[in-house]
Amino acid sequence: MSSESVSVLVERAIDQAFEFAELKKFGAAVNAFALARTLALDMADPLEMRRRLARNVAGFRRERETYRARLATRDGGTDTIVVLSDSLGLPRPDEAAREPHTYSWQLRDLSDGARIDSLCQRFFTTDHVVQTLDENPELGAEADVVVHVGLNDCANRMFLEPERLSLALLPDDLNAKVVEFARKYRLQILRHLPSRHYVPLERFRANLDVIVQRLLQRKAKRVILATIIMPPIRFWRGTPGINANFGRYNHEIMQAASRSDVLLLDIDRLVWHALPPDQSETDSPLLHDGMHLSYAGHSLMARHIVDLLKGKPKPRPR
Repeated sequence: MSSESVSVLVERAIDQAFEFAELKKFGAAVNAFALARTLALDMADPLEMRRRLARNVAGFRRERETYRARLATRDGGTDTIVVLSDSLGLPRPDEAAREPHTYSWQLRDLSDGARIDSLCQRFFTTDHVVQTLDENPELGAEADVVVHVGLNDCANRMFLEPERLSLALLPDDLNAKVVEFARKYRLQILRHLPSRHYVPLERFRANLDVIVQRLLQRKAKRVILATIIMPPIRFWRGTPGINANFGRYNHEIMQAASRSDVLLLDIDRLVWHALPPDQSETDSPLLHDGMHLSYAGHSLMARHIVDLLKGKPKPRPR
């Protein structure tokens, strides 16, 4: 089918979505939207989609390896701490020309000079961690390992990654129309359509067990599983069921740590305990987006990682 024919079908579906939404028939509206995003992907050129997906991943890996190399230039001792994380472990864009304040960067100074091997990548999931361990058979061997992923796994998505990339193959005005519907009716989409995740809960559970077992088989010294940080309450209105969803995934992390008797860092609870009561950003462990860690948040995480590795008792809540 030609690209023009595909565009006609997608436009017909998204126009119907807008028409139903204007009539307050949101069940029909979001189903028409779902048809539009499905058509955009299913009718996309398979070869071009593979190229775009590969290019997307390659870009994320380049960023990961650039930061990894930057950390590797620092003097390190004989001990190694491997950090497997998503964008929470990466410097923010404004830190490109100065020293990062990430927890992986701070770990070196707080851990008596341990060598930090950081594999932090945007949109990293437990699927990617399993893949990375399979591609690097020695990764984590005889090292302490921090696994802090799950945010990308558990978030309820309006677009999965291939769907998002397929929109770029549409004419610009049609792409913008589909994105505009998603932006304007986000609440209805998440409320009326079935939940969709980069990594469904069952596979997330299985991935955690595979990750831990791979690391233990490699004789990792200590393994830390860190929980997923839930955004503050002010963000809940736009994402129905966010607290229950994050809770389910965090429960799986806690259960995986218990099953394999590895260390658990409940950074979600620690961050919430440190949030200022007036929701001000001063000294908040989270940035204004409610997702990424501030300097205080990175410091909090780095300190508690080191405390766990040194065997210090958990602090009692005040």
